[in-house]
Amino acid sequence: MVAYQVGVWYRSSVEEADRAGVDLMYETNLFGPIALIKAVLPEMRARKSGAIVNVSSIGAASGYYASTKSVPRRTPSTRPTSPVTRTRPATS
Repeated sequence: MVAYQVGVWYRSSVEEADRAGVDLMYETNLFGPIALIKAVLPEMRARKSGAIVNVSSIGAASGYYASTKSVPRRTPSTRPTSPVTRTRPATS
């Protein structure tokens, strides 16, 4: 099982946003989890066992931050080739 919680929050209006701050959010919040999943998924598929747990936050509801969190929340996109990657939303 792999559990992760990752997040960088860059608060800014769209017109005042600094590209470097927005890029850091995407690199950390979106591409970081994708790299992690790509690293562990082949072994999980080979074993036909495993789980990937994403711990997110309520802050993932609006703005730039929300857009960086949308793909990790939708990890089921890894689903087609193996039951190993079944996911379900966490409840709080």
